[in-house]
Amino acid sequence: MQLCPRFLSCWLGEAPTLRPAPTPPARTLPADLPDTLARAEGLDGSGGYLLLGVLPELDIALYCDNAQVRDTAYLRYGEHFQSFDQEIWSDPTVLPRLTWSDGADGALPGLAVHYLSHQGTFFDGERYHPGLTGEEVVCQWDGTQWTDVHFRSHPIPYS
Repeated sequence: MQLCPRFLSCWLGEAPTLRPAPTPPARTLPADLPDTLARAEGLDGSGGYLLLGVLPELDIALYCDNAQVRDTAYLRYGEHFQSFDQEIWSDPTVLPRLTWSDGADGALPGLAVHYLSHQGTFFDGERYHPGLTGEEVVCQWDGTQWTDVHFRSHPIPYS
């Protein structure tokens, strides 16, 4: 039986050296970023970027690739442009929602991105509406880069 070196060093009283997960480097801001929100009809897999959401008052925007597999998110904050490995925008009939929290309301401070998809229906007491579920990802800015925290999957209230 072979013991994990980390376990063994902790068991012997030596604190292991923990290294933070690498953060993807910032990229040069592309010149061809769109300024209009993407639509399902515009998905052709031909490349380029699609604008999925924007908070203009904070100069923050969320993009993805116009590719067959959309597994990279791009977050622009002013001139800072950073990528994240995330399977995003799986339902092109509904755009992600972006909200900002300063943490004063008990929420995790940062940018909350709600990747939405239709699932089932919701009855409001009078009629049925399409149901929405979403994965909430919180991105926190440390002054030089974003760190993403996959927070939870949950149903989205009808609005």
